[in-house]
Amino acid sequence: MKKTPIEFDPLNPFGPPEVVETLKDGVIIHEYEATAFINPNDREESIDIQNKKNPFLRSTEKFLKESNLKTPIVIRITNITNELVENIYRHRILPTENITVRESASLQKNGNQITIETTNTIKPDDAKVLKEKVEHVNDLLENKGLEGIKKERQEELHRGTINSRGGGNLGQYEIIRKTKNPIELKTEKQEDGNLRLTVKVNFNLTENDYYTEAELEENKLKKMLKDAKNKEEANRKFHAAVSNVYKQTQEAVLE
Repeated sequence: MKKTPIEFDPLNPFGPPEVVETLKDGVIIHEYEATAFINPNDREESIDIQNKKNPFLRSTEKFLKESNLKTPIVIRITNITNELVENIYRHRILPTENITVRESASLQKNGNQITIETTNTIKPDDAKVLKEKVEHVNDLLENKGLEGIKKERQEELHRGTINSRGGGNLGQYEIIRKTKNPIELKTEKQEDGNLRLTVKVNFNLTENDYYTEAELEENKLKKMLKDAKNKEEANRKFHAAVSNVYKQTQEAVLE
């Protein structure tokens, strides 16, 4: 999936609508330079990736559903995607006029594998800390398996090193726990001395993760019945409201 750089258009400062695009094999936030999307009157307001996050998640969820994946699997992959996009602005550099900050995100389906990838600009010191955290949880997965991940996560929560709302290694624990695969990190040095960080995770699918034809037909029928009930309820409420207005009008006339 090609990540095409998005050029800044001063007449459309929030980028063209195709910044988030659904392709045949996945969904992508095309790479763009974040500096152009920052309000010049408030350089601390990181409105770029956060503005694109929800449209991207909605598009990925729609793509996954149209791939006939079961609802729990769609939710799990969407949560992983959300965690990775959140990491962009947890570990990013705030764009300024003197620093080039490029960001992108993608979800791609290749057979029975989903690959989620994000890229953003990061300071070398922050990259070092993140790399140490990721290497630790990857080693834990390799040597002690998912039980080791689960046990250490609970211990960290108990000690207060991390909390259930984020921080510490929680994101890495959750990603590995849900994907059952290690996290891949890659860095590339920029001309300004900062690093271009790429984070990639893979989610392996099985036949049981897809709806069967019979289940799809059953779901379709359930939706039709639900829509019919909703329509019937809406009609009932409409006629009740009309009757109430008519009754009030009649009472006013009699008075």
